[in-house]
Amino acid sequence: MVVIAKDESHSTCVQVSIRTYGGRGLLAEGLNPHKHGIIHEVGTNPRRLDGEPAAGYPPVRAAIFHQDKVMPVESRVDYSKLVRVEHNVPVLIMGEVVQEDFDDVSLAVDECWLHKRH
Repeated sequence: MVVIAKDESHSTCVQVSIRTYGGRGLLAEGLNPHKHGIIHEVGTNPRRLDGEPAAGYPPVRAAIFHQDKVMPVESRVDYSKLVRVEHNVPVLIMGEVVQEDFDDVSLAVDECWLHKRH
């Protein structure tokens, strides 16, 4: 998941999920590719799978903290599904989106939110 915002008390944060969709990327059924983007490790190139539709948002890079963890090439960010996570829930922090790409993440989340019915 990519943390988008934290509340003032730091008891919760809002995130968007990173998924491989069973290794199928945006080829998985029922997805709207226009609400997704590719996320890839620093030092690698973003890659679409054979036959995979184009994502709606530009690729973003992630700096991975753990040398024994690898971000699969099928990793996709679903910018349309905001997830609230309590800080007492255990999570493994693998890395972070590089600062230069975080504006792309914020804009994608904002645009997806604006297109939802309110």
